[in-house]
Amino acid sequence: MNELRSISLFIQIVELGNFNKVAIKHGVTPQSISNSIKQLEDHLGIRLFYRTTRKNTLTEEGTIFYNQTKPIVGNIQDIIYETKTAKNPHEGLIRITATPSIGRKILLPLIYEFNQMYPLIEIELLMEDNSFDMVEHRIDLSFKAIFEPKAQVIAKRLCNIQDIACVSPRYIQQYGYPKNLDEIDEHRCVVYRNTITGRIQPWEFQNENQMIFKNVNPYFCTNNSEAKVDAVLYGLGVGLVDNLNAYNYLKTGELIPLFPEMTSERRGLYLIYAQKDTLPPRVRLFIDFMSDHISHDSQEYHFSCQELTKHKQKIHTLMPTSI
Repeated sequence: MNELRSISLFIQIVELGNFNKVAIKHGVTPQSISNSIKQLEDHLGIRLFYRTTRKNTLTEEGTIFYNQTKPIVGNIQDIIYETKTAKNPHEGLIRITATPSIGRKILLPLIYEFNQMYPLIEIELLMEDNSFDMVEHRIDLSFKAIFEPKAQVIAKRLCNIQDIACVSPRYIQQYGYPKNLDEIDEHRCVVYRNTITGRIQPWEFQNENQMIFKNVNPYFCTNNSEAKVDAVLYGLGVGLVDNLNAYNYLKTGELIPLFPEMTSERRGLYLIYAQKDTLPPRVRLFIDFMSDHISHDSQEYHFSCQELTKHKQKIHTLMPTSI
C-alpha cells in the first residue's frame, strides 16, 4: 500500500465531500477509491468514516487523523514540488491572495506583464475580502490594504492608500451634503462591516498631524469593498472610499470628495508572506517585480489635496436652490 497516496486520497475525500468527486478527479472508479480507504483503515486499525448511501461522515478517530495529517501531507507535497522545479527557477506555481478590488485593478494587469516575461511560472490568484490562513492554504504571497501587519509575518508596504469621504451627484441633489464632520451624523452613511469581527469600521480623517476617528450611523452596510463603492455611486449615502476604487469615479465626477484637506493615508497596500528562511526563486522574482511596478504605478491613483479640492468644486453646480 502506498501510504502517502492513501492518506492524500483520504484528505481529498474530507475536503471534497464524497468518494465520487475524488474518483472523477483522478479518473478512476469510486470503488477503487473506497478500496484504498478500506486498506488504509485496516492498516491503521481504526474506522475513518461512517458510510451510508447518501454521505460519508468522519468518525472521531477520522477527525483526529485528518487534523494531524493534513499539514504534514501538505508540507511533503510542497517539498516534492519544490524539488522537482528547483532546476528551473523560472518555473512553478505561485499562490496569491488579494481582495477582489486589488486583484482586478492592480494585480491582474501586472500578472499579465509578469507572465510575458516568465511564461512557465503559473499564478493562482484567490480573491476574497476576508483573509486566508497562509499556512493552511499554502499561500506564498498576500496583498492586503491594512493599517498594521501582524508581527509574525514579513510585510512590505508598497504604497499609501487614501481613504476619501465621497458622495454622488444623485445624493447631493436629493439630500445635500455634510459641510463638516459633525454634519455627517445628519446624513445617510454607507459603511463596511468586517465579517470576522462583526464590527463596522469607523471612519478616520487626518487633520494636519491629528487623527480623527468617527463612528457613523449606518444606512447601508456591506462586507464587500466594491459593493460599498457601488452603493455610494447609486446615491444610497455618503461613504469613505479608498482611492484605488474611487479613482476613475472621482476623475469623471461620478463621485465628489467632501473633505480634501482631511484625507487619511494611514492605511497601506502591503505585500505579505510568512517568515521563511528560503523563498523559491520564482517567488522572489515575483516579489521584486510587483514591488517595483506597484510602487511606481500607484502614483497614478494618488490625489493631491489640490486635485481633490478641484473635484469638490463640482458640488456647486449640483446643489438645488432650496438647500
